[in-house]
Amino acid sequence: MDPIGRTGAAAVATVCLAVTLVGCGAVRDEPDRATRPAVGRPFGGVLSFSPAQQAALSQAQHRSTAACMAARGFRYRVPPALPAAAGPDNPYGLLGEESARVSGYGLSGHRDRGGPPPDQSASVPPGQRARWQRALFGTRAHRVVVPLPGGGEVFFNTDGCVQRARTEVYGERWDRLQYTFQGLSHQVVTAVERAGPVRAAHREWASCMERSGLAAATPKRSRALVVSKLEQVAAGRLSPREAARFELRTATEDARCQRQSALAPAVAAAAREEERRVLRTRAGEFRLLRDLRAAALGRVED
Repeated sequence: MDPIGRTGAAAVATVCLAVTLVGCGAVRDEPDRATRPAVGRPFGGVLSFSPAQQAALSQAQHRSTAACMAARGFRYRVPPALPAAAGPDNPYGLLGEESARVSGYGLSGHRDRGGPPPDQSASVPPGQRARWQRALFGTRAHRVVVPLPGGGEVFFNTDGCVQRARTEVYGERWDRLQYTFQGLSHQVVTAVERAGPVRAAHREWASCMERSGLAAATPKRSRALVVSKLEQVAAGRLSPREAARFELRTATEDARCQRQSALAPAVAAAAREEERRVLRTRAGEFRLLRDLRAAALGRVED
């Protein structure tokens, strides 16, 4: 059972939204991150956190949730931090050459990290389970609905311990702004990928990849080739070593072709223009979101 819901085609992925529920925890910082292209997530990565930061925020939310549930007469176990792969740094699929040679896309190394911890409600006596879930997730009477840019909506219940923990860690307006800027980020990425210079660079990149024997229309599709190999590993049709070699080769050629096609500069120029356009009417919200992010990190890093 999720603490939030969403409707509409414009709903976009959250940044470890249910950390208090699924135990999104500690992960190892990757040493090659500094070698990746400067063009990253929209709006300066205001919604992104390093693995270490996300682990600290996650554990803070778990502790706050447990305290809230205890005050309501229920038990909530703070799970141990789980090793997990960090999400991709670049929504445009941009990749640094050194990173590609050393780590590929980082997919093979994160193939087996286990699933989320079991549902804690299973340990609650059946007669108390409904009250336990209401205490944790809240009730419809206290539901807040946030419309998403471009259509759709997301909602959460403010009286549940999950949401109260998020408010304690991030601040009261964080979630509303987070969902808004997730939607705006999705729109920015879509607009950038449709820009004429970026599409031209993608065509040149695809031709370069084809000359290397790899058929993919965009860098995102080259990652899909690797995912297909990992699925073969899971099915026992390919060895992990072969999949890892394929990933390194594909990523290396991907990064080389990105350099030859000047993809990163094309993306950077289009992204700057699109983000400036959005911030003409969202500058105040962006500054507040940035301040809330800094305050949240200050709370967990003190």
